[in-house]
Amino acid sequence: MGLLRIITRIKRSLLGYLLFWILCIYSGLFPLVAMGIFSVIEKNSQDLFIKNSHVILQTFVELLDGTELRGAESRLLDMLDNAVFVGDLSYADMIVDGRVITSNLIDQERTKNFREDRGFGEGGDQIYFVSSLLYSENSSSAIIMRFGFDENPVEESIRNAYLRASFFFVAYMVSTVLVLVVAARKVTLPISKLRVNSQFIASGQMGKRIDIESSFDEVRDLANDMEKMRSEIVKKSRILEKSSNRDFLTQLPNRLVFSQRLQESICFAKDNNTSFALLIMDLDRFKEINDGLGHQTGDLLLQRLSLSMLGAIEIADFVGRLSGDEFAIILNKADSKKVESVCVRLQGLIREPYKVNDRTVTVGASFGVAFYPRHGSNEKDLMRHADIAMYHAKKRGLSFSVFVEHQDEDILRQMQLRSDFQCALPNKELQVYYQPKVRLVDQKISGFEALVRWQHPTEGLIQPDDFLLLAEQSGLINDLTFYVLRQATADTARWRGLGYDVNIAVNIAPKNLTRDAFSQQVLDLIGETGLSAKHIELELTENDILDEPVQAIRILETLHKKEIKIVVDDYGTGYSSLTYLKKLPISILKIDKSFVMEMQQDDDNSEIIKASILMAHNIGLLVVAEGVESEDAMRFLKSCGCDWGQGYYFSKPVPGSAILGLLESFGVRMQP
Repeated sequence: MGLLRIITRIKRSLLGYLLFWILCIYSGLFPLVAMGIFSVIEKNSQDLFIKNSHVILQTFVELLDGTELRGAESRLLDMLDNAVFVGDLSYADMIVDGRVITSNLIDQERTKNFREDRGFGEGGDQIYFVSSLLYSENSSSAIIMRFGFDENPVEESIRNAYLRASFFFVAYMVSTVLVLVVAARKVTLPISKLRVNSQFIASGQMGKRIDIESSFDEVRDLANDMEKMRSEIVKKSRILEKSSNRDFLTQLPNRLVFSQRLQESICFAKDNNTSFALLIMDLDRFKEINDGLGHQTGDLLLQRLSLSMLGAIEIADFVGRLSGDEFAIILNKADSKKVESVCVRLQGLIREPYKVNDRTVTVGASFGVAFYPRHGSNEKDLMRHADIAMYHAKKRGLSFSVFVEHQDEDILRQMQLRSDFQCALPNKELQVYYQPKVRLVDQKISGFEALVRWQHPTEGLIQPDDFLLLAEQSGLINDLTFYVLRQATADTARWRGLGYDVNIAVNIAPKNLTRDAFSQQVLDLIGETGLSAKHIELELTENDILDEPVQAIRILETLHKKEIKIVVDDYGTGYSSLTYLKKLPISILKIDKSFVMEMQQDDDNSEIIKASILMAHNIGLLVVAEGVESEDAMRFLKSCGCDWGQGYYFSKPVPGSAILGLLESFGVRMQP
């Protein structure tokens, strides 16, 4: 297992892989090749030896003259000795007329047993024995010449050939491996450099250019491709870095950049003993526009506002988008005067009408201000206190608010209530109360205004002023409107079923008028509760209409055509005139309670009430006066011709369970 692991590790590298397979090839192929070559060398050497042996023998045979040599033993011995000396013989003799003549130069012990060989190496005596017959013309007997050739020189020659061939093969294999190593290094070294460069790229160090020299086209192409990749990554990284620091929609610095900038401002102010102001800005009514007119309209509005804000602050200051319709501004070396100036300037720009997709939209903004180091010495405290100040400004209807300590507890309570309100509808904590509208001419109840109350499990009864804004901010205002409308119309249908001729008035919110489907949803709901549309009044303020006049008028006209009466609530607190209201599909005008409650202290209010009632009647509108809390006020309104009165003089708002008793107390008889 250890050897296998080592081989596996070696094969993982290119050089090791090549060497492994080269060695495998050599190990398998070289023995076969060597055996083939060695066998050929051995066979050729032996065959040549045998051939030469026969040639030498035949040469000496041809030199013999049987006639002359008979009886000349000394000459025969000389010839044999010469043959041994010249032919490198180990054995040489002749048999002449049955007599053996042997050379004196041979080893008698080694050659005493002559036996002619048919091939090389026979007999195991390292001597190749051959013989030849020579017949004489003058004798009937034959002369036999016998030679023995030493096989050792041939075997030595074969061994030397083996050694030379083996050396050649080993040298060839080593040379091949060395050449392969050098060639592989020419490939692996640039690849190793490319690997180092790729590690730099992977670690984010992409500043160094990839420039690899190689004699191989493939390696150069790979290096060029990696350099192109590195360049593209650098290019894309710069684009991503820029986009990651910018809000995609507005191109303002995003929350991450804001956080870094705020930290830098804190460090700079701390080191230089200076101060700066952090402003958190939240748009008013943006959610209504975004939901009612579509996200595209909301996005375009944010882009326009962002450009306006950039042009309204100094270059050294900072503005960024945190999320949605929330922005952050850092004013360096700012005092209260500079903050107020910037807030006023920005408010003026933001409140200008913006034309978006053929629609004119208007929004406002609420600013919360926190100063460093007065309101916090770190990012967390500054952000929290600026947020709290912003919520305080929004709740109070202020353009901006500088953080003070008491806001902390107030906002924390508001935040808790906002969280609790999410459960108010599902837990049936909201209750509908009714305040009667009384005909002043006969002091009879003709209808009710539906008012919602929140029975909080721990806070007790909470008035609408404390949670309606929470409903708008949490996106539940539409659900709240239809909850009240459903309960009020169902109760009124029940009372009318008992014979009481009463109508019901329900307040609607500005956000309701931004929904195209609102009118149809109202008609569907009253169809379910069974109350006729002519007994329903929908109340809204003049500002609610002015915010989105085109859409609002279209929705109100649809409802008006179905006999639902439209009531302008809190008349006198807005900026519209009766001449303008005449153009709207409204039926009833409701004078704000502030005029009625203060008319005894201010004669101007009395004159305003008289004029408003007169002009409303002249354009065909009926009039309701709110805030009737005394008999004198009731008599004055009656003398002015006011149609209805509503206030604590008649009754405070009561739950639905008390309505029948209230009707009886006013002497309202059931209709047959």
